[in-house]
Amino acid sequence: LIYGWNSHDRITRTFLKNINCELPNLRVLITSPTVGTGVDVTCDIAGVFGYFPGNHLSPTAMLQQLARYRKAQAFGAVIPNMESSRPEAPEELLSRTRFKIQRTRALAGTTHDVSVTQGQITRLWASYTALHNRLSNRPLATFVALAEHEGFPIAWVAGRAEQEQANLKAAQAAQQQEDDTLTLTLTPISAEDMDFRRLNGQLAENDYLAHWRWKVEDTTGQTITPDLLTRYGTKPKLKALVRFTTYHCGGMSEAARLDRSEVSTVLPFKRAAATLNNTFLDGLLKAAFFEQGLQSTEEVPAAELERRITPYLDANRDIIRALDDQRTDYSPEYIPTFRRMLARYGIVLNYRQLRIDGQRVYVYSIDHKCLTVLMADAEQRWKFVQEKLSQNVESPPNIQDLRQPMQKGVPESPKKTPPEPIPAHIWTEGHNPNPFAGMKAGAA
Repeated sequence: LIYGWNSHDRITRTFLKNINCELPNLRVLITSPTVGTGVDVTCDIAGVFGYFPGNHLSPTAMLQQLARYRKAQAFGAVIPNMESSRPEAPEELLSRTRFKIQRTRALAGTTHDVSVTQGQITRLWASYTALHNRLSNRPLATFVALAEHEGFPIAWVAGRAEQEQANLKAAQAAQQQEDDTLTLTLTPISAEDMDFRRLNGQLAENDYLAHWRWKVEDTTGQTITPDLLTRYGTKPKLKALVRFTTYHCGGMSEAARLDRSEVSTVLPFKRAAATLNNTFLDGLLKAAFFEQGLQSTEEVPAAELERRITPYLDANRDIIRALDDQRTDYSPEYIPTFRRMLARYGIVLNYRQLRIDGQRVYVYSIDHKCLTVLMADAEQRWKFVQEKLSQNVESPPNIQDLRQPMQKGVPESPKKTPPEPIPAHIWTEGHNPNPFAGMKAGAA
């Protein structure tokens, strides 16, 4: 089995270097996409089967994963018939990128624009990404076209993908339950120890679960329990706790006093961006529940809630798009967007049906039972962070002091010449508005 955690250790590198000699000695080889380009399998094998349940790989990468086994007697692949809506227009990608640049400049308090060279590279990236998105938005159709172009005969098996998806979901649920039970019994392994074992080929079977236990305990500041693992047993849930800690416990004011090398202890993301995101959340809560914000116990009918939050969400669509990581498969509707923004901080929005004036309507409110637990966990995490800082940093430097030389007599770094401002036309002129003209559907 070759996957992310062991793909760089010595044993795996030696195996891949001599794969044509080693593979015939195995009955089964399982690899993740971490085995990328540069691996050419020319030995005889019975067959290769690719399982691509999501839209993580492009159709070109899917075909490459299969075609690297040159002498396989049989090929098979499961690819769901799904479509996505990543932007296919280079102009839209360019506009989004410029918004991110301007946002970063505003947060950094600088007036310098990107250089002409950077602008040209960005335009080239936008054209390439638009082409990549066009192929990846319809993975099944593109994969079939590419495979047929390479000479692979296609035989359809109706219903196979759906059945495989159901089997995988059931297997994942059973595996997750088994992993959770085992995680509670293992000795935690720190990140440094995990990296040492991985790079030296010393990973044992359950080391990843032991490391995950350490990650949960190190993030929450609590000894792991079944309830704690249920609340924060995934990366998105852990990130939500960190975000809520900065919002609820005033972590941003403390982070401003730390050096960049130490700020990761408090925040996993940029300080200025986190401040902006927390301000956005605060405004959103006040738009929905007025000054009471999170403390509100009001049950708001769906129509009234949508009326309250619509102006605020419309005015901050660019921020929402950035928080959604430019994903276009999320619902743009107002209440689903509101629920999604709260979920980034671990805040649960409850809903239920009531009969009002003879009609059944949905009403929404903050789940205070979950919020109480979340607040307690955030306060415990903040206390744990403060203890770590007191142990690692005797006296955190003031942010003004960070601009001074570390020692007397050490000259300050020479100031860099500001990059040449980029003309406005560089974003549009010379840019092919339709780089796909003349291209056949599914062509690489």
